[in-house]
Amino acid sequence: MQFTIFLTSVAAFAAGTSAAAVPRQGSDNPRLAQFRIFSDVGCSNLNQGFYTVDRDQAGTCSQLNNVPVESLKLERLEPAADGCELRLYYSEDCTADAVTASVGVCNDATESKPSGGTPTWNSWQMVCPSASA
Repeated sequence: MQFTIFLTSVAAFAAGTSAAAVPRQGSDNPRLAQFRIFSDVGCSNLNQGFYTVDRDQAGTCSQLNNVPVESLKLERLEPAADGCELRLYYSEDCTADAVTASVGVCNDATESKPSGGTPTWNSWQMVCPSASA
């Protein structure tokens, strides 16, 4: 009897704790997009995980320097991202040769890379109109 009460109490505590610990997107910082990175061309081999982009990240240059990123796929743009673009860069500072990603399209770094250098994506930026960012 005590064991059952203990398990019930633990389960109730865990349910309440996990609900409080999961951050919820508020209306002040909605999710804009999700993209997945790969360490091989073709957006299928060597999946390195996904990134989510929230409104507070719009306009900020973010580096992809933890692994070589040879391909990237924009999985979705949320309604809050109306007018926004996910831009990919070969540089680490989002300065030159931007490539705009389209939803559901694999962006191989080798396909659009200017001559010379290692063909990997090194940074990204979500660019939104000032009203959306």
